[in-house]
Amino acid sequence: LGDVRLPPDTAVCVLTRVAGMDPARVEDPEAFRPARWRDGRVAAEMQRSGVFVPFGSGPRICPGRSLALLEIRVVLATLLRSFEIE
Repeated sequence: LGDVRLPPDTAVCVLTRVAGMDPARVEDPEAFRPARWRDGRVAAEMQRSGVFVPFGSGPRICPGRSLALLEIRVVLATLLRSFEIE
């Protein structure tokens, strides 16, 4: 891993929070700005740089990803039909 030798079967934990709070990668990381995710280009760049990887990626991607994304749609639809958003 870089310049560090790891024995076979060594568990490695990746902390993406550190990258997500790095001002060099994210503009004003401590600000709550949900709108930053609306720009697909910006969101894609954050995923590519490892700042935001909610379900993992590659061969170890979370097997529950599809279910979680479907569930959030159902929850939002259920909530939004009961309220008027302005």
